[in-house]
Amino acid sequence: MIAPTFPDNEKQRQRAVEQYNLLDTLPEASYDEITALASFITDAPISLITLLDNDRNFFKSAHGFPLTESPRDISFCGHAIISDHPITIIEDARKDIRFKDNPLVTNQNAVFYAGVTLVNQEGYRLGTLCVFDTEPKTLNEKQIMTLKVLASQVMRLFEQQLVNLKLEKLKEELLLRNENLKKFANVLSHDLKSPLANMTSLIGLVESDFEKYASPESLEYLQLLKDSSSSLRDYIDGLLMFYSYSELGKEWFRTIKF
Repeated sequence: MIAPTFPDNEKQRQRAVEQYNLLDTLPEASYDEITALASFITDAPISLITLLDNDRNFFKSAHGFPLTESPRDISFCGHAIISDHPITIIEDARKDIRFKDNPLVTNQNAVFYAGVTLVNQEGYRLGTLCVFDTEPKTLNEKQIMTLKVLASQVMRLFEQQLVNLKLEKLKEELLLRNENLKKFANVLSHDLKSPLANMTSLIGLVESDFEKYASPESLEYLQLLKDSSSSLRDYIDGLLMFYSYSELGKEWFRTIKF
C-alpha cells in the first residue's frame, strides 16, 4: 500500500477542521440521515462522513460501520483530499497499488470506495462523504451527482455549526458585558447614594436652622438643591431597577439555543 501524503497547506487545513468543533462529537441525526441516504442511493453497505485530523480519520457519521475513527495513514479519504477531482472512485481496491495490501482491504474487505471531498468556503478540504462496498462496483451519473449534492448538504451543516459557534460566543460576550455593567451600576449607585444622603440631610438642617433668617433668594437656592438631590436619587433608583429587570432578560437570553 501507499500511505496518503499531507497537502501542502496541511497546517491551515488542520486549523480549518478544528474551527468547526466537530472532532470527537457524538452522532447527530442530521448527519446520520445523510449517510443513510448515501448508502441507499449507491447500494453500498457503508457510508461515512469523515474529517481528516492530525493522525486519524474521524467519522462524524458512520452508517453500517461500528468504529468512530481509523488511522489516517491507511485511510482512503487521505488520498481523496489530495486529489484534484471532486470525487474519488476506486472500483476495486485490490487492483490499486495504493490500497491492495491496506488493512482496510485485507481485514475489513473494503473493495469499492467513492468519496466526495468536503471543501469549505475558504477552499480547505476537510474530509469526505464516502461509501464503501465489499465487492467491486461502478456508479452511474445519477448516483455520482446525488453523492455530490449530499456532500454539499454536509458542508451546509458544517457552516451552520460554525455560525452557531460564533453566535454562542457572541451571546457569552453579551452576558459578560451585561454582568459587568450591572456591577458597575451597583458600585456607582453605592458610591453616589451615601454622599447624596449626607447632602440631603445637611440641606434639611440648613433649611430648618436658617429658614427664619435666610433671604428668599437663599431659600430658593436651597430648594433647587433639594430638587436636584431628589432627581439624582430617582435616577440612581431607576438605574438599579433597570438592572433588576435586566436580570430577567438575561435569564431568558441564556435559554436561547443556536
